[in-house]
Amino acid sequence: MVWLPDLHAGSNVGPLANPWPLTFEEAENVSYHSPSKQQKELARNLSKFIGYAKKQASGKKLAVILGGDLRDGPIHHDSLQTFGDATSQEALAIELLSPLTSSADELDAVRGSDPHAGDMAEADVRIARELGVKEVPFILRKDYGGVYIEARHHTSTSRREWMRGDSLRRLLKHTYYSNLRSGTRVPDLLLRGHVHLFDHEILPIYGGMQGAVSGGWKLGDSYTATKDNDLFSIGGVLFHTDTRRVECVDFTPKAVVRKAKDD
Repeated sequence: MVWLPDLHAGSNVGPLANPWPLTFEEAENVSYHSPSKQQKELARNLSKFIGYAKKQASGKKLAVILGGDLRDGPIHHDSLQTFGDATSQEALAIELLSPLTSSADELDAVRGSDPHAGDMAEADVRIARELGVKEVPFILRKDYGGVYIEARHHTSTSRREWMRGDSLRRLLKHTYYSNLRSGTRVPDLLLRGHVHLFDHEILPIYGGMQGAVSGGWKLGDSYTATKDNDLFSIGGVLFHTDTRRVECVDFTPKAVVRKAKDD
């Protein structure tokens, strides 16, 4: 299974392999955005991730869940950190994701955040439907081959290394007890995104319940640079349903990893 949130197509620090039109609306003269070296590298890493996911799923069924914030949103945070209008960014998201979604045996998606995906995250809905998803909820609860998964875009985490995991462990415990009290099925795995930082926790005393938070697919930008701890992870999450193993496939630049360790 692939969990891929936070693609952020249209970000100046997001994946892009080749020059891309700034609009798909009818226009006499359409300008193009040329990718930077960093954008080309992110596009190569995304391609590597998709190729690796397909290889791991060889001879098995491939399930894919798109985790929201698939576009960055035109003029996000009132800055010049994005390129293209809504039609351009959504077409780019489809272009980047198609090599993965076209190979999926099961394809699902959840909605992301309004600042990136618009009111009620409708951009995520349009992108997912174009790729073949029929229903795009905010929270997805579904059984995948005997593994009950709850996927949702939003979560929170500490940016401090020594506190990483505290929020996820509390979320796992809360989910466990709230489902017991309501008499509903306890998820085997929680999948989250939004914070662009990898995290994975397992609670053996709660039946081996797991939680995984994915990285994203954009570097730090002018908005995140205003934060005290501008850390991020690049990559996505694989879940091996046969062994119930979570794998965080990490492409984070080494300079960022060193910064995290030295903080």
